[in-house]
Amino acid sequence: MQSPVEQVLPSFASSEYKNIFESKTFWGAVSTAILAISPAVNDMIVEFLRTGKISPITIFRISLLLASTTLTVVGRVTAQTPVYTPNGLPGPDRVEFSQSKSIFESKTFWGAVSTAIIAIAPAMNDLLSEFQKTGKINPASIFKISMLLVTTAFTIMGRITAETPVYTPPGLPGPNKPQS
Repeated sequence: MQSPVEQVLPSFASSEYKNIFESKTFWGAVSTAILAISPAVNDMIVEFLRTGKISPITIFRISLLLASTTLTVVGRVTAQTPVYTPNGLPGPDRVEFSQSKSIFESKTFWGAVSTAIIAIAPAMNDLLSEFQKTGKINPASIFKISMLLVTTAFTIMGRITAETPVYTPPGLPGPNKPQS
């Protein structure tokens, strides 16, 4: 019978484990969340100072960003199998792994994509509103959207190239480091 750690930790080809804090997927998800949540928190503070109230939509937006980021990290922590990408996309083809799943079956992938969509939608709205009012586009808006796309891509590439299962430090949710 498998120990609880062996039941939770994925069984990739490698028997080595790495700390979640060594995972590109983890840091990509965290950086996307920071880039996405910072403006939302700023909007919330400005809104509160201006009106004395916080819109439920603002709270919902921040909650969605936190939830989708959590899904991304949990997807990586609980990853059971390596992923492959469809032909023509960067990443391993299906034939490279005997047991693999499509990137489109990955919680990590969908968590990263949903975080990006939730974060980029308000940025796009601001960009289009500004363009309608002034006829110009602020380069800072383009930079913000670009950074969200880059960090999301970093998260997804981290999952695609993941070869080892991860563990979390004691006290954090997820599997602990297996005893050697």
